[in-house]
Amino acid sequence: ASGAEDGPMAGGDAVPFESPPELEVDFHLSTLRRTVWGMDVPQGVSPIVGGGFHRESTLLEALQSGCCDKVPGGGRKFVVSVGEAVKIRAEGTSWK
Repeated sequence: ASGAEDGPMAGGDAVPFESPPELEVDFHLSTLRRTVWGMDVPQGVSPIVGGGFHRESTLLEALQSGCCDKVPGGGRKFVVSVGEAVKIRAEGTSWK
């Protein structure tokens, strides 16, 4: 599978993401009468790294749009970021 594809990996080789227990949070949404859970990204510098096609860009796109109003059906209705959050990209070169 390619990182440009939205479908699941063939052969069942995908490893589902699991949040570290110390970063798990839950929120009760009274207007929806339900509780949702997810992972808290602590304030400060949080490097998001990985190999090719590991979906780091997908996570960064969700986080950078988390401070904006949501589009119904956009798939990111529970992503929330502070307005001051920034994304810094590193150069694609090797360090020597």
